[in-house]
Amino acid sequence: PRYVARPSMVANHAYEITGDYKYFYPAKLGTYVLRNVIRRNPIGYLAIAGDELYCSPANTPWATDHPGITIPKYYSGSDFQIGIGMEALYSFLMKTDDEEIRDALIFAGRSMMWRMNQDSLGRWSGFTYSGWSDYGYSGKPYKFKWSLNSDQNGGRGYYSSASEGFGGFIFSYLASGRTDFLPVLKDGWDAWGQKLSDLKAINLYIAMHKRDSLDAVPPSAVQNLTASPSSSGGLQLRWTAPGGNGSSGRAAYYQVKVSKVPMVDIAEKWNQETQTGWPDLRDSLPYTIQALELKAVNYTQKVAKSFWALPNILGEPVPQEAGTSETMNIPDLDTSTTWYAAVVSYDSAGNVSSISNIAASRASAGEKVRDNCTTLSLSANPNPFNPVTKITVSLPATLNPVDRVKLSIFSTDGKLIKTLEDCVVKESSLTTVWNANSANNKNVSSGIYILKLQYGKTVLQKRITLLR
Repeated sequence: PRYVARPSMVANHAYEITGDYKYFYPAKLGTYVLRNVIRRNPIGYLAIAGDELYCSPANTPWATDHPGITIPKYYSGSDFQIGIGMEALYSFLMKTDDEEIRDALIFAGRSMMWRMNQDSLGRWSGFTYSGWSDYGYSGKPYKFKWSLNSDQNGGRGYYSSASEGFGGFIFSYLASGRTDFLPVLKDGWDAWGQKLSDLKAINLYIAMHKRDSLDAVPPSAVQNLTASPSSSGGLQLRWTAPGGNGSSGRAAYYQVKVSKVPMVDIAEKWNQETQTGWPDLRDSLPYTIQALELKAVNYTQKVAKSFWALPNILGEPVPQEAGTSETMNIPDLDTSTTWYAAVVSYDSAGNVSSISNIAASRASAGEKVRDNCTTLSLSANPNPFNPVTKITVSLPATLNPVDRVKLSIFSTDGKLIKTLEDCVVKESSLTTVWNANSANNKNVSSGIYILKLQYGKTVLQKRITLLR
C-alpha cells in the first residue's frame, strides 16, 4: 500500500495545515483507493497481490510447516506502511465524518487483531515489520524481527517500524471506541508506550485518555433484529433501541447494512479439520496471483462478507430512547434471494456497538404503483461543500395535503442552527440551498452538521460537512 498510503497521508495533512481545497480531492482519491483495497480481502488486509517473483516467507512458521511451497512474494504488506495508510484514513475521517472511511478504518484495525496472536501469558504480542496477510500465517506467532520471539527491543512487537502499525491500530480505536481493541492498546502501552520513544506515543496517550477520562462506553448491541417482507415492497427491519450508554439513554445514529451472503465481523480463521474459514487452503499450492484474488472474491460472494466491507443503507431512523421499538423499510431489493441484515449504533462520542444478531428474509415485490412514484429521500450536493450546497427532498407521488415538510440544520450536539423549510409541499420534490449561515445570518464554522427532514411521522437525517 505504500504507493498510495504515503501520498494520501501527505495530501490529507497538506489540506489539514493549509485549508487549501486543492488538496482535498487527492486526499479523497487516496483514501478511497485504500478503502477499496481493504474491502477486497475477507479480513480487511490493506495489501494486494503483486506481480513479483514467488518466494517462501522465510523465518515464519509457514516455511517449517510447508517446506518447498512458494507463494506470491507481495501478497503481503509491511505493517508500518499499513499504519501510514490508516493515518491517512483517520485524517480524512476527521474532516468529513465519511462512513465509508470509518468502516474501512475499523475493518483494517480488526484485520490487525486477526493477524496477531497472544503469548502464553495472554498478552497481545504486537505487530511485525513485515507480515504475510493470509497464506504465510497459519494462526501462529510470527518470528520476524521486532516480534514476540525476537531478542531485539524487549521481544514485544510494538517497536521501531512496527510502531507505525501500532499507530494505525490506535487510529482504528479512536475512530470506533471498540472495546475489543482496548486490551491490545493496554499491552502496547505496557510494553512500549510509556517509554515515549516515538511520536505514536502521543496517539496512544490520546487513546488511553479517551478510555479513562471520556465517554468510552458504547451502546449495547441490538439483540432482537428481525427481518420480514415489507407490505410496500422490499424488506422491513424491526429492533429495540439499545441506548447510547450501554443500555440506557439514546444512541446518536444507526448504521444498517444488508447482504446476499451471511454477515460477519471478520472471517473465521482456516480450520484444517472442518476445511472451512479463511484462507481457503483446500487446494494445493502454489497459487497464481489470479487464483489468490479469485478465492477472495468467491469467499466474500458465496461464504461470508464482513459488515465493514458492505455499502451503507440510507434512511436509517433517528434513534429513540432505549427500549423503544424501531422500524426501517429497505425498498427495491432483489426478491429472488435471501437477504441478511445487521445494525450497529454509535453514541455521540463516536463509540460503536458490537454488530447485532443477523436477521434473514426474502424481500417482497410490493404493489405496483405508477411510474412517477418516488420514496421519501434526502440528499445534499456537493457534500463536503464550500460554502453552498443544494438540498433536495424527494416525496412520494401520493402526497398527504396536511403533512408538512420541515427541513433544519443542527450541530452535532443537537443545537438548532437554522430551519430552511417548514411548509406543505404540493410537488413531488423540494429543492433549497444552504449557504452555511445561521438563523441570524452569521457564517458558521467548518465542521460536521446534521441535515434533518421531518415529513409527517417520518424523520430522515444526513450528515453534511462544511470545509471552508
